[in-house]
Amino acid sequence: MPVIFSGHGSPMIALAHNDLTAAFNHIGQEVISRFGKPKAILSICAHWYADGTYIQSAEKTRQIYDMYGFPDELYEVQYPVSGNRDLTMDVLNLLGDKVSINDT
Repeated sequence: MPVIFSGHGSPMIALAHNDLTAAFNHIGQEVISRFGKPKAILSICAHWYADGTYIQSAEKTRQIYDMYGFPDELYEVQYPVSGNRDLTMDVLNLLGDKVSINDT
C-alpha cells in the first residue's frame, strides 16, 4: 500500500463538492484499483491536548468532535470504523514506550 499524507485544511471539506474533494476521491479510487481495498488506515491527529500520546484502538472507535462553531450539518458527518489490533501493535512496537492504548 502507498503512504499518503493529506493535510485536510478546513473541516468544512467534509461537506464540500469541489475540485479538491474530487481529487481526494480520485486518489482513493486509484489506490483501490491498483492495490485493493486497504485492511486498515492509520490516521494521526494532533487536534486535542493530552498528557501523552495515545492510540485509539477500540473495536468501535469514537468519533471525537474537537471543533466548535461550525454548521450543525458538519457535526452529523459520521465515519464509522473499527479498530485494528494488529496495526495498533505495529505502531506500538515502532513508537516504543511513549504511547498508550485507549481501548474505549
